[in-house]
Amino acid sequence: MDLGLRGRRALVTGASKGIGLACAEALAAEGCDLVLVSRSLADLQAAQARLRAARQVGVEVRAHDLADSRAVDALAAEFPVVDILVNNAGAIPGGTLDEVDEARWRAAWDLKVFGYINMSRRFYAVMRERGRGVIVNIIGAAGESPDAAYVAGSAGNAALMALTRALGGAAPDDGLRVVGINPGPILSSTLHVSFGRWHGKPLMHLSPRLRPSLPRRLATDAESANTRRDGKEGAEASGQAADPPRLATRALPYRAANGTCKVELRPSELRVARDPVIGTVLEGLSAVTFRAALAELVALRTRLSTSSLYGQAADMYRHRLEALGY
Repeated sequence: MDLGLRGRRALVTGASKGIGLACAEALAAEGCDLVLVSRSLADLQAAQARLRAARQVGVEVRAHDLADSRAVDALAAEFPVVDILVNNAGAIPGGTLDEVDEARWRAAWDLKVFGYINMSRRFYAVMRERGRGVIVNIIGAAGESPDAAYVAGSAGNAALMALTRALGGAAPDDGLRVVGINPGPILSSTLHVSFGRWHGKPLMHLSPRLRPSLPRRLATDAESANTRRDGKEGAEASGQAADPPRLATRALPYRAANGTCKVELRPSELRVARDPVIGTVLEGLSAVTFRAALAELVALRTRLSTSSLYGQAADMYRHRLEALGY
């Protein structure tokens, strides 16, 4: 795909791994020169080497903590010509209102919420002077579907959605676009193995509703969303028919794996099967496999909570399980 971006400069935050790095790779494939920003210089340098080896584009890296507005000012002063800004830095911890204290809440919002606000403020201004530019905010599905077990993230993402819609509505008057992406679960190596074993086939052969997105697929969605003002994502942004919302209302009864007997789920298992988050992961399994998969997912909670590959989606899964009594 040629999006006509060759020679443009893109600045991507949170770019050393995961979604941010996938966005950088997609932009490099389109011929964009890159400025990669994150807090870890070592990870940035590894990403820089990887991108330079794969693409003939310029790649600069800067290690900054964007929770500090002075870092934002330094970036804007050093790179006044940026055509595409991808705001992606930050992860907000899971937890209920009682579990996330003020210090953790403020620290998380300083990086993600105020980081996005400050980056948008500075780079929108310089883009407006040039009469062109795009800001893409990678936000999160909890802003659209708030969860009390992820209250700080739900509120923060909702705020960023409102910011994106407000700026995006007026941006065309300045020759700019401001769009947002609300990613759902993103594939981790741990879940890749587990999903494939549970469903008896490679994960990426499953129905799109049953699989987390790859970071690279999300990056492609971000490119497609470039042409939209309202920040819709995924299949809708690319012109394909979107999957309808799913509720696991057919979870009871399940048939055992050998098909010889019918096994009804326990009430606690049925709650999980009908949950719009966890139920999507386990949809379509037999009762026997469902129980084994649920037990493994529960056992993975600690690893999910520390997985740098899975990010805030790990907190969402972990806290959904806890809210369901697991």
